[in-house]
Amino acid sequence: MKDKPRLGFRELGNWTITKLPMDEKLTNQSARFHWRPMSLNSSIELLPLFYRSTFNINISQALHSFLCTDNWGHGFIMINGFNLGRYSEKGPQRTMYVRQHLFFIKGINEILVFESNRKQTLLNMRERNMTFIDYRLWTNQIN
Repeated sequence: MKDKPRLGFRELGNWTITKLPMDEKLTNQSARFHWRPMSLNSSIELLPLFYRSTFNINISQALHSFLCTDNWGHGFIMINGFNLGRYSEKGPQRTMYVRQHLFFIKGINEILVFESNRKQTLLNMRERNMTFIDYRLWTNQIN
């Protein structure tokens, strides 16, 4: 017997489930999505969203790194088509380990972020950055 979805003790009705293509098709097609650029001054209502950005590596050999996910909610990150993993503002980790082989040796690299939810409902894009750092951060660590 399958239970129907509930919120507390109340049964939910009139809802649908939509499957999102969270596989290699996603990264293969991401360049063809109709991405819209966002200015730093824009504020958005935070619904489940995909974010895409590129960054350039101009050194001969990339190094291992940590990607800081502070100021982000909950979701997952892909770098150059590799699923780096899930992140959460609840922690305990605030950084994601990025092995050097995930970066192209030199040139343009792509980062794709799917954020499924966040405590805050409105956020200014100036607060939305991810930074590569050379050390790990945890929620109870003092900077």
